[in-house]
Amino acid sequence: MNRRDFLAGVSAIAACTAASRAASSVDDAESLAAPVLPHPDLYRDAARLPARWINRFLSICPVTKSHGRYLKICPSVCARILDANLMEYCFDWPVKHSRPTDEFRYESYRTVSRDFRGKEQFLDAMQYRKQKIFEAIRESSWPTEHVWTHKGICLDTIRDAVHQIMKWTRAVITHKDMLFVANPLTWNNASYKPKDDVSVSCSCIPEGDLIVLSRPGGIEAVAGCGPSFATITAFFRNEMKMIPDGAIREEFCVEMTCPAAGIYLKGT
Repeated sequence: MNRRDFLAGVSAIAACTAASRAASSVDDAESLAAPVLPHPDLYRDAARLPARWINRFLSICPVTKSHGRYLKICPSVCARILDANLMEYCFDWPVKHSRPTDEFRYESYRTVSRDFRGKEQFLDAMQYRKQKIFEAIRESSWPTEHVWTHKGICLDTIRDAVHQIMKWTRAVITHKDMLFVANPLTWNNASYKPKDDVSVSCSCIPEGDLIVLSRPGGIEAVAGCGPSFATITAFFRNEMKMIPDGAIREEFCVEMTCPAAGIYLKGT
């Protein structure tokens, strides 16, 4: 290497170093000026904490479109046989059972978007989510045959409800998948209460009523709106999404996707 080439190389290195330092100072200035936002998944993970009672039975299904269709699983649908992958229903039925006469029932969902701002934006978003979930499990949302009356919460009442759900779902749902939700006053007056890991107190439920809900598997359902045996499913297009102005965006809807996996016990 001659002297001319050596000096040209040194000059090039010096120019690159100066440009790098200038770019670094600009990046530092921009980072100081830009608002510091939480990690995108921070609020979503906080909303899915297992300690929240709604997350013990709610199934979350990520979707890419604001509207679509899902299979409504009623007892007649459960009478059909799933394929080997437990994903699609065939047109067969169990031996020694009558042929199902009902057609598959598909229903539509449509998500609704709402932004939350302010110091309590996360709490406001969670309160709104709970409100929508409660609307999906209140008495008027259930089919008539899934609303039973009782004269008091006792072991026989709960045992009959569990047995009926297992019968409706052909034992796809077992007692390990069920959760019992009632008002704290209802539990105080009950002669029998399930263990704490399967019983939940919620003041939104009318006194005297008990709701049995189910969710096999984890909180997140298989994407694509495939068959789900969770009683309640939330279809999320945007879940706790941070938008540029600092607000939290929730875009979802809550549907009763599997009535066969639940019962509403109404006190008399």
